[in-house]
Amino acid sequence: MKISKTSLCLLAALFLTTLASCACEEDEFGDVLEMEIPVDIGRRENIYQVGDTLWVVADFPKFVKVVGNQNDIELVDHKFFSSLYISLISESQLRTYTTSQVIVERGSVEINQLGGYDYLFEETEFGYAVRFGIVLVAPGDYSTTSISGEEQGTYRHPTYYSCKNNLRKNVFINRINRFSTMDNFNDFLAWDQVAGDFVQTYEGYLLGGKFTFRVVE
Repeated sequence: MKISKTSLCLLAALFLTTLASCACEEDEFGDVLEMEIPVDIGRRENIYQVGDTLWVVADFPKFVKVVGNQNDIELVDHKFFSSLYISLISESQLRTYTTSQVIVERGSVEINQLGGYDYLFEETEFGYAVRFGIVLVAPGDYSTTSISGEEQGTYRHPTYYSCKNNLRKNVFINRINRFSTMDNFNDFLAWDQVAGDFVQTYEGYLLGGKFTFRVVE
């Protein structure tokens, strides 16, 4: 069977296109992407009274810091979500603290089945923002835990790909809380009565954006 020159050219073009799509060049951030976003939980003074409000506040640009890289990464139309858990640490048994008294000023908040607060960031023209407060209604010593990522579903934001259809091995979003100070970490170590807590180093405490506080009558 004879193959025309036109057919050969078309086959060659198809082969080169397929080869190019398979061997796409990865971006500068590689297989593992670790980002940092500022999310303030709490305040400098960590003694509250019953009826006070614990605030969660974030307002950051669409160019997000990448750990280990001089360049920031731009995130547009990213469905940032975070889950905030408040644990009572002044008892021998870990217990999640939940109250329905939530003040939402920016973003959206829902209480999940585990008693945590799932919140979505509001995308603005220049960045992402959230602001909500949790009214503290019971005395005790508490510590927060946060889990961040992208809104669940089949869709994955382009940030999760190093090029075209190549999914990165890992994507981390660290929440940097300016109130996760060494003094606050020391309070956590002094007040925590829950055996086997996994946070043992200040670095882990800092990367988790944790905040420890006391509520008094």
